[in-house]
Amino acid sequence: MRHLPRVSALLVIAALAACNSQKEPAEAAVKAARDALNTVDTADMRYAAADAKSVRDSVDNAEAALERAAYPLAIQEATGVPERVTKLKASIASRKAELTELWTKASTAVPPFLTAVNNRLKGGGGLSRADAEMARTEMENVSNAWTEAEVAAQSGDVGTAAAKSADVKNALVAMAAKLRMKVPADLQ
Repeated sequence: MRHLPRVSALLVIAALAACNSQKEPAEAAVKAARDALNTVDTADMRYAAADAKSVRDSVDNAEAALERAAYPLAIQEATGVPERVTKLKASIASRKAELTELWTKASTAVPPFLTAVNNRLKGGGGLSRADAEMARTEMENVSNAWTEAEVAAQSGDVGTAAAKSADVKNALVAMAAKLRMKVPADLQ
């Protein structure tokens, strides 16, 4: 029985040594995970929001575990983050390329049709006076939305530019139907 306190003390020392032996690998894993995540542009994360959130949560959980000295959990959360960041970057690049293509197509097809619809409305477009006035107001809103799309594209926000250009395209197609205009094939 006299040896029991000595054995308990030895067990506590062994447990502390095991914990400390995992501290450095946990710190290294968490640092590698955070460094990998920091290579992704925060603004670009919106193009793959769900994946970005998942990776950010893993890094945050790893850092929280490290602070609580839960080293095995920190290692578990941080493991694989650099590879997931690589996949996240690929997802972002793919989505941005897709949106850029949509914007590029819209930026060549929409302006001439926007001009054609506006020109048709200048003469009333075969609509009643009240309907023509409403259509002109609607076209002013469409023109403003197109300007916003162009500004977004110029600032590098192809997601917003593509979304706004789709809204403009849809509004123009609806307006063309009211004016009995043929819609160009590249806008259908």
